[in-house]
Amino acid sequence: MITATPEALEKIASLRRKLQMPDGFLRVGLQGGGCSGFQYAVEFTEDFTDKDRMVIIDGEVEETILIDKRSYLFLNGMEIDYVEDIVNGGFRFKVPNSRECGCGMSFSPRE
Repeated sequence: MITATPEALEKIASLRRKLQMPDGFLRVGLQGGGCSGFQYAVEFTEDFTDKDRMVIIDGEVEETILIDKRSYLFLNGMEIDYVEDIVNGGFRFKVPNSRECGCGMSFSPRE
């Protein structure tokens, strides 16, 4: 199960409106790299493929997020947050059973 904070859900909806993608999705996946092994790949898209897993997150705002099936194996249980601060604002991903790098932009699974 994937969860998201109200701040993340509001930001996703706001970005979809700004990008003029009312039927769009946030796609979250993983790529090799970063300081810890995997880095997050995030994009907005209107395309759903057979490689995607559709995750519906209920809150005050309901959003549908796409995660490719391979990445979902590592991201199941993840919480998506959005932080806006003067130094390092943006989406934050908290993945259980993982070690984050210092910047929070990559992680490695714990054994």
